[in-house]
Amino acid sequence: LESMKNATEILKKGTSVAIAPEGTRSGSKTLGKFKKGAFHLAIKAGVPIVPIVIKNAYMAMPKGSKMFNPTHIEVVVLDPVDTSEWKPKNIDTYVGAVRNLFLKVGVLGGGSWGTTVASLAAKNSPTIIWARNQEIVDEINKSHTNSKYLPNAKLTHSLKASSSIKETVEDVAVIVMGVPSQSL
Repeated sequence: LESMKNATEILKKGTSVAIAPEGTRSGSKTLGKFKKGAFHLAIKAGVPIVPIVIKNAYMAMPKGSKMFNPTHIEVVVLDPVDTSEWKPKNIDTYVGAVRNLFLKVGVLGGGSWGTTVASLAAKNSPTIIWARNQEIVDEINKSHTNSKYLPNAKLTHSLKASSSIKETVEDVAVIVMGVPSQSL
């Protein structure tokens, strides 16, 4: 395709190109399947991919609508993804890994099991953990530790904590229960 060739040259010269990975606007909150074009382009041009998550855009201008609606939109720019070692034959793996960066995980339970799962999930996806104890929430957010349940363990820096169940489960793709059954 001539347009892909032109885009590759533009990227090589240092110009950024924005591509919607789903190929179109979504009609819902659900993250759609990612197309491969942007990934092939990044490999050919030898440039990183900078994932940008645009939350609630579907509410501002629903699919099929010609009118904008007032709403709150949040834009989150994630860390660049290095593509320098990528090979076209593994494109499906790369597409899946980058798509996972857009999926938010909510973990209910700030004890040892919940904190461990949340810290591991935060290495691959935006993750928020709920703990009922505000001191644990503050410690996770400020020091990236949970000394009460995981002494001497350093947690993933991107992990966020909240004492609000609503905030923890809002707009998440996956909810993990890490609360002992007697506490439910």
